[in-house]
Amino acid sequence: NSGKSTTSALLKEMGWPVVEVDDIAQEKNNGIWPESEAVLDVLFEEANDEVIKLDNVMYVTSFLDRSDVERFYNAGFKIIELHATYEELRRRRISRDGYPMDNWERFDRNYNNYKKLVPDISKYFSLSVDTTSVDSKELASLLDKELRR
Repeated sequence: NSGKSTTSALLKEMGWPVVEVDDIAQEKNNGIWPESEAVLDVLFEEANDEVIKLDNVMYVTSFLDRSDVERFYNAGFKIIELHATYEELRRRRISRDGYPMDNWERFDRNYNNYKKLVPDISKYFSLSVDTTSVDSKELASLLDKELRR
């Protein structure tokens, strides 16, 4: 809910090759979004293993653990981190999915795990953007400039 999908759609329009982990996971699961967290986690790891072998792509994913961040960084990927306040992420999630949303527990767990991880992996970030109050077009322009560097 930090603006990844909206921004990546704008970057696609600008001509950037974009690969989204959600699309890969759903495709690998016969076109159906996995209901099981365990299955989803396995599909995400499989997607990571496939995408890391690609050249010149923008990979959109909601979370990489420390070892995956290091793997992608060492493979030459720029790591661009998008974040927003917890309240804004929650507001966007409700706006997108309605309320009440199932699986708040996973949402909270992922958010808290991510917040613990950031200080340890931030050295790998080419760019970190707080998207709480950034317009998607402005964000796409900023990312376009960073990717061209």
